[in-house]
Parts: sequence; C-alpha cells; structure tokens
Amino acid sequence: LIKNNLPIWSGMEIKPHKIEGIDNVLLFRLIDEQTHLFNFIIREIYNSLELISSKKESTPLIISLLDKIDSFFTKYQQGLSKSAQQGLYGELYFMLEYLFKEVEPLEALKFWRGHDRGTHDYVFPNGNLEIKTTAQKEHKKISINSEMQLNNNGLSNLFLYVLNIKKLETEGESLVEIIKKINDYLIEKNIDTIKFYHYLNQAGYFKEHNFKYESIKYFCIKDDIYEIIEGFPRIISLPDGTGDLKYSIALSSCKEFCRDLKKSLRVLIND
Repeated sequence: LIKNNLPIWSGMEIKPHKIEGIDNVLLFRLIDEQTHLFNFIIREIYNSLELISSKKESTPLIISLLDKIDSFFTKYQQGLSKSAQQGLYGELYFMLEYLFKEVEPLEALKFWRGHDRGTHDYVFPNGNLEIKTTAQKEHKKISINSEMQLNNNGLSNLFLYVLNIKKLETEGESLVEIIKKINDYLIEKNIDTIKFYHYLNQAGYFKEHNFKYESIKYFCIKDDIYEIIEGFPRIISLPDGTGDLKYSIALSSCKEFCRDLKKSLRVLIND
C-alpha cells in the first residue's frame, strides 16, 4: 500500500504498517467522542475484508473500500440532507407498515438494500421494489435518478412504491420517531438491534444528529404501488457516451399500472 493513496479523515489516522513481514493498515481513533463512528467504520472494513479470497486482490479492494468510507465520512459531518431524510423515512415506513406484517423482522432487514445505495431499495426472492417519497402538493411527480431504477430486465418483477406525504411541524411522525418504533418492535420480538443500527449508519443516520431531524414531521396522505412493465413511462437505455440521467414522472400518467399493495408485496416475497 502506498501511504499517499490513503484518505485523510479528521479525528482518525490511517497508517500502513508491516507486522512480521505482512502488510497491514492501522486505523487510530484520535477523538474520544467519535467512538461510535470508529466502531461503524471498523465493522464496514471487517465485513468487506471477509470477502477477500487472495492477496492479489487485497490491495485494490482495500483502497476502494477506504475511498467509499472517505466519501461517507465527508457526508457524515453534516448529517442527512432533507431529501435523504425523506427518502429514508419512506423506506422505513414501508418496512414498518407493510413488510413486518408479512415476514419476520430479520427477514425484512435482509430484504432492505436502500441503506447500502443499491439500485433498488428492497430486493425480494421474486423481484425488486423501488421506493419514492414525495411531498409535492399538486401535480404529483417523482424523481428518477438513473436509467437502472425502473429497468426490469433480468428481474422476475419490479414494483414502484410511492408514499405521498405532508411535511409538518406539529403533526405527523419524525424520522427519529419511526426509527424508535422499529427499534421497539425489534426489541419486543427479541431481535438484536445492532444490525438495524448498522444499516442506518450505512444510510448516513447517526443518533447525534437527531436534533436536526426532530423538527420535520411526515404525515402520510396516500400510498400506491405500480407494476413496472412494458408501457410504463420510463427511460431505461441511453446513447453511448451519456450518463448521470435524472428525470421526473407524472403519476397521473401511471394509473393503469397501479396495483393492490398487499397482493404485490406477496408476489415479491413468494418465490
């Protein structure tokens, strides 16, 4: 490993070091108040290194991993943006209101992939689910961030869940409150919450930022699920040399693709 390739993180120090002739990377915590963040990063590194099968692939994988955490660490300093808070709330709302009623809690957590920046927010045995949370007052639209989000090629099924909310200050439920509800539910079912909070950390949520999230409350107006099949308004291919696609879809043009929510979820769950 070349020292210049290693990222520089405020409050931590990374050093390449040989121990008995074997290359190692040492990570030091310099600020006591960042113990929780330090522990999260150690878990991320450990989980990734478990996948290494040979010394040859270890160096590029470690560099790639540190770059990934470096990007996360930069975002951590400010906490979640308002749009990220809203998106995370929608993913958790679906888990709490629907998924927990169909499968065991640990299975529900296994299906959730939005925390790890996957292409789709949930991956089920029989297809995937993308979640969009919108707070627009009129002419409801959703934003699509890539040509892959609504691409069902190679998938048994692909559904789009849309949560329409109001953002209020005195009524509704905050991101902090829905996280506590899920935490309490897991404890009630005798499920260790470590995995849940690790996933939340991957999504960029840390408890010390709660003061930023408590003032915004979400009130559910309506939710719908759409089947992504031929004819659904979408862009799934781009000319060579183009990328970073972002576009919006008017939900009024998607009515014929609206499906029963519980039946659609059971289609996804039942392999």
